[in-house]
Amino acid sequence: MHSENTPSHPELLEWLARDVAENRYDLKRLIRGLVMSKTYARSTTYEGERLPAASTFAVAKLRAMTPMQLATSLRLATTSPDRFPATLKPDELETRIEQAESSARGLASSFEQPRDDFQISVSEALFFSNSDRLQRELLTENGGTLLAKMKEAKTPEEAIDLAYRCVLSRQPSDEEKKAMLAHVAKRRDKPGEVYKQVVWALISSAEFRFNY
Repeated sequence: MHSENTPSHPELLEWLARDVAENRYDLKRLIRGLVMSKTYARSTTYEGERLPAASTFAVAKLRAMTPMQLATSLRLATTSPDRFPATLKPDELETRIEQAESSARGLASSFEQPRDDFQISVSEALFFSNSDRLQRELLTENGGTLLAKMKEAKTPEEAIDLAYRCVLSRQPSDEEKKAMLAHVAKRRDKPGEVYKQVVWALISSAEFRFNY
């Protein structure tokens, strides 16, 4: 933000400056407005025939999450949704998220800082495939975890839907649900183990690792 780095949208920058000043320099309000804007929420996919120029900011840039973002997301995704009920007051919700972030700091050291030409490292691939720590800290059936909540589900369909909502923040497609249910049916004698495999597949997916 200096004279040699001119803004791409000066009118917007001037409007934001006036808005911040008129609202007593409330930075929380500014940040809330930015992150809830359509521009900030752009998808990396584009339905048009020709991809627009980067200067238009019409499409988001696909990027891997930072180590801290990934570690915190893993903590939150594998925690029972009961930990974050809709009845929580804002300060209580913020406290619980901060607790998740704090507990994720050690886990973040297991991941590399992504570069523009991101390629998953061998150590990270091995961590997801073979790490006892991943199993012990994220894929446990103890109370308060996603796996424990999945085991309480009345049907495999409910368990699969829950896993997708918690990990990927969406419902599974018909094809995805069919494949997952077929896998669960083959291991119905060990529901805890097969649900662990379902969650592992989701948290190790590209959809989870990247910001789309």
